[in-house]
Amino acid sequence: EALHLNAWTTDVFDFFLGNICKKTIKGRAKPNSKSMEMDYGLTNALLEKHGTSYDFSMSLNNQTLRVHLLSQFDPNVMGNSFPALSIRVVDTKLLPYEDLNLPSLFKRAANLRRGLFLVSGHTASGKSTTVATLMNIINTSSSDRLTILTIEDPVEYIHKSSSAKIIQKSVGINTPSFKQATEDALRENVD
Repeated sequence: EALHLNAWTTDVFDFFLGNICKKTIKGRAKPNSKSMEMDYGLTNALLEKHGTSYDFSMSLNNQTLRVHLLSQFDPNVMGNSFPALSIRVVDTKLLPYEDLNLPSLFKRAANLRRGLFLVSGHTASGKSTTVATLMNIINTSSSDRLTILTIEDPVEYIHKSSSAKIIQKSVGINTPSFKQATEDALRENVD
C-alpha cells in the first residue's frame, strides 16, 4: 500500500497484533484501511535468532523498505510476547546537495582526501540521505581513486563505484558490529 501512495522516507506502517494499527503518510496519521497478516513463524524465528528486536532492509518492487521487528508485551498472549513490525519506505533517489540545506562545511568536507564521517540523529532525520549525497559527491567528483568504506545498520542506499572505490558493510551481515568494522577499517587501506 505504501508503494502505491508514493510514501516518503518518514512514512511508517506499524503492524501490531497482526493488523496495521497506524499509518503515517506524508507526515499525517491515517486510519487503518486494510488488514494484513504477519508470518508469525518467520517473525518468531527472527526474534529467537536476533533477540528482542531486529533491523533490516529489503527490496520490494524496486523500492527499499526499512524494517524494524520487535517483541512487544501482550498480557493476552501466552508467554506475554508478541511480534510487531514498523516498516518505512526509503526513497533511494539521490538528492542534489543543495536540496539538503546543509552547512557548506559538509561539501568542503566531502572534498577532503582522508577522514571519518560520523552521522547520527533520530529516526527519519536524514542520516542516510546525507551520507548517500556526500558519498555521491565524492564518488563522482574525486580525481583520485579514493577507497570509501561505509558501515551501516542496515545498508539502505546501494552505491556503485565510479571515481572512487566503494565498500559497503552491513552490520550483522558483513561484520558482527560497528566496533569490529571500525577496527577492521584501520587494516583495509581505506581513505
